[in-house]
Amino acid sequence: SACCSGTDDGGKLNEASGSLARPALEQQEEVVSEAAAAKGEAKEEAATKAKEAAKESPRESPKELPKEWTLSLVKVEGSRLGVDVDLSENVYIVVEFVHPGLVTDWNTAHPDLAVKRGDRIVSVNSVRSNARDMVDICKKEKTLELIVQRE
Repeated sequence: SACCSGTDDGGKLNEASGSLARPALEQQEEVVSEAAAAKGEAKEEAATKAKEAAKESPRESPKELPKEWTLSLVKVEGSRLGVDVDLSENVYIVVEFVHPGLVTDWNTAHPDLAVKRGDRIVSVNSVRSNARDMVDICKKEKTLELIVQRE
C-alpha cells in the first residue's frame, strides 16, 4: 500500500516522502539534543550555584572544627569581666551569661568575635585544662589573655 510503505504504485521509492522523512527525523533529533544540552547546562548552573552557596555558608558543614579566637583584656580599678560561668566541665569554663563589663566592651569592639552563651574559655594566660585555676587567674591578674572556642 502506498500510504505507509514509502513507495508509489510502481514499487519505486517515493522520493518526496523519503526526502521529507529523513530531514524531519534529523530535525527532531536536533531539537531533542538541544533540549538535553539546555538541561545539562541548567544542571551545571545549579551545581555551580550550590557549590557557591556552600562556600558562603561553611557553618552548615557537620564536620567543621570548633571556631577558636583570643581575647586580650586589661582590668582597671572597679572593672568586672561581666560573665556568669559554669565550671562543671572542670577542664574549661562555659559562659552562661554575659553582663555589662570587659567582655561586653570586647563584644562591642569585635562583633565578629563576640563571646556568647555556650562559648568555652579553654585557656587563661596560658593555663589550660583546669577551670578553677583559670577562674582564679581571672580574679587575680590585671591582664588576661583568654582563648575561647565555639562549636
